Amino acid sequence: MTNVRDFMTKNPITISSESPIQEAARLMRTHDVGLLPVMENGAFRGVVTDRDIVVKSLADGRFDDTVGSIVSKSLVTLAPDDDAKKATELMSTHDVRRLPVCDGLELVGMVSVGDLATRQDKKYAGAVMEKTGPTS
Repeated sequence: MTNVRDFMTKNPITISSESPIQEAARLMRTHDVGLLPVMENGAFRGVVTDRDIVVKSLADGRFDDTVGSIVSKSLVTLAPDDDAKKATELMSTHDVRRLPVCDGLELVGMVSVGDLATRQDKKYAGAVMEKTGPTS
């Protein structure tokens, strides 16, 4: 089985924790992504999702928030030597569809359910989709 480093998205688009949430939303729109890794003083601090922007900020009328005020710090990450099976297990267990890939404390990439579907075997993506997202 191939390592995550072989199919992850390298050099993901990131955002500074000091940036306004509007900049995060623009980057997400421009790059067609729903999650941005958040950096602070060059270090990986967490992630912000399109849902974070809506639920943690806009819904409360907090239009001037910075990304750092809504960042999700509780992270599940992969190591570059992990494989697709581990990515699938972590996504399913933690109900997420994207995982940062870290080499120690350094962010080196991202793996999404789309990466599993297009760069690995579609069965991995199917397993994640069955176990994540809204419940009926």
